[in-house]
Amino acid sequence: MRVKIDQNQIPSLDTAELIENYKEEKKIPIKSAPPVQKEVKEGEAPAATPVPEQSFETKIVDKERATQIHFKFEQHGFSQTQINDFIQ
Repeated sequence: MRVKIDQNQIPSLDTAELIENYKEEKKIPIKSAPPVQKEVKEGEAPAATPVPEQSFETKIVDKERATQIHFKFEQHGFSQTQINDFIQ
């Protein structure tokens, strides 16, 4: 919350925000060495090389989400035009 003081030293709420802190699991791919290519002799068909499965590392990440809270602020007092009318 943010509170400001007006010209009459009266505090009023300026802004309000809801902040949520939470943890999230994130999967990070692990880099692996590329498969080694075997030399193919002339006249032979290339052998099918098995593709290694991608492995992941899980990491817990702290996250924060801020949500603005909308509100309506009303002052209880005379407006500037009412004060001018009373002076006249």
